[in-house]
Amino acid sequence: MPVKSRNFGKTILVLGALAVILTAAMAFLALRQEDERRRGALDFEAYQVLAGIMDLWNAGGSFDPSLWHGVLGFGMYTPSGTAVYAWGSAPESLAGTGLFLSGGETSLSGSTVRILRRAGTAPGQRGVEGRRSMGGGIGGSPMMGSPMMGGFPPGSMRLLYLELDVADRLRGRTPLFWLVSGLLFLFGTLVFMAFLLARRLEAYRERERETAHLVQLGEAARTLAHEIKNPLGIIRVQCATLRRTLSDERHKNLEVIEEEVSRLSLMTDRIRDFLQSSAGTAETKSARFYLEQCRRRWEGQLSVAPDGEVPDVAVTLDPSRLMQILDNLIANALEATPPGSPGPELSLSLRRGLAAFTVADRGPGIAEEHRKRLFQPFFTTKARGSGIGLALSRRYAEQAGGSLEWSERVGGGSLFTLSLPATGGKE
Repeated sequence: MPVKSRNFGKTILVLGALAVILTAAMAFLALRQEDERRRGALDFEAYQVLAGIMDLWNAGGSFDPSLWHGVLGFGMYTPSGTAVYAWGSAPESLAGTGLFLSGGETSLSGSTVRILRRAGTAPGQRGVEGRRSMGGGIGGSPMMGSPMMGGFPPGSMRLLYLELDVADRLRGRTPLFWLVSGLLFLFGTLVFMAFLLARRLEAYRERERETAHLVQLGEAARTLAHEIKNPLGIIRVQCATLRRTLSDERHKNLEVIEEEVSRLSLMTDRIRDFLQSSAGTAETKSARFYLEQCRRRWEGQLSVAPDGEVPDVAVTLDPSRLMQILDNLIANALEATPPGSPGPELSLSLRRGLAAFTVADRGPGIAEEHRKRLFQPFFTTKARGSGIGLALSRRYAEQAGGSLEWSERVGGGSLFTLSLPATGGKE
């Protein structure tokens, strides 16, 4: 892929990520602001309940805390934290609860609000003493429900404790949270889909460029192959004439010429075959047949798995094309095998309904920068290569409904796997 295309894809990815992060940050701030507003409202509501209780007490009335909606606990404490009156979940002493603070506090835990303040204190204000002494009047007890409420010296500070159930007030947050989360997820999904579409568009454009390039290259190769074929025929005829007239010591020179002519002729034939779209004449044959053919052709140079170690399956393909693929893979493996190393190995296995012919070698493998172009037509790293063999082999495999893939071999070397639809046999 060109640098421009890669940069475009990276730009889309970065912009999408920034958009998602910005949206998530805004959603988080919105939820945070809503939580702060709701927390302030709950704090004020708890203070109102507490103030209502104290107003009732200051007015000389009595009350039953259980009749107040949502009140789970209520208590009055001396400045030292000792309970003079405690009801419900109110602690008998503030010591050790983490609530015994001179300035008071409000905390939200789960679905309950706990508030501790000095008598007559509004949030953020200093305390104002109640107008009445603590001699009685509020139903309850100095300690867990007795009817006396004394214990506060005149003019002394009182600490008030209230625990309020606010579960019904918190339910309103859940829909907002899920709404914001859903919108954020939807936006992130849209950005991700836009990124994928941009990548696919770039890949499509890249394939279009490659296709246009291959069409131009194919037309040039077709013309070149046609123009080369006729001179090669003339050279062959002239070599045959010279062979009859020249002395024997000159025949070696003619052999060199004839060898190069044959190589060029083979290359033009491969180019012509690659440019043709015909699938050939397909036949169904046992895969073991092709293994035996390779064993005979490459005797002494190739290790072929015996019939007892391979599945008895059949494949459907033009036999000459399948042998051409295997011959090409084996020839490449032999060229890659360094002197003194074990020769290539040919094996057959059955994988998910596919007959997999594998050619393994102990060569240097394929360089990282060449792997993406390995099956491209006319790409080669060989000094005398045409770059047609692997591209043509893959085309033949794909026309038969199969594939041709390369992978690294454990311990070094290459694995070329030709997979073709198989009939019969068990995995």
